[in-house]
Amino acid sequence: MVGTNQTTLTTRMEEIDKKNTEVFTQIYQRDLNVDGKQYIQNEKITPAQLANYEKRFAQYKKWGGNGDVDPWIAKIRRLPIEYPDSYL
Repeated sequence: MVGTNQTTLTTRMEEIDKKNTEVFTQIYQRDLNVDGKQYIQNEKITPAQLANYEKRFAQYKKWGGNGDVDPWIAKIRRLPIEYPDSYL
């Protein structure tokens, strides 16, 4: 009985984890698209923005992102880097 309950609990936790990962992947995809459009529209990106975007993109891919963001990352990586005055 205890083994069955443990197995059921483990299975349920795995299902919840999978569902959460799917939701977070969708959220990351949306945010990466929105931010990517903004950076491209601005025609520049700061080092901090690029680092943050790259980090979120890596997590999106790790979770199994479907490739919809791949065209954005390629364009964003080609944007000129703008260093804020605080960097100088």
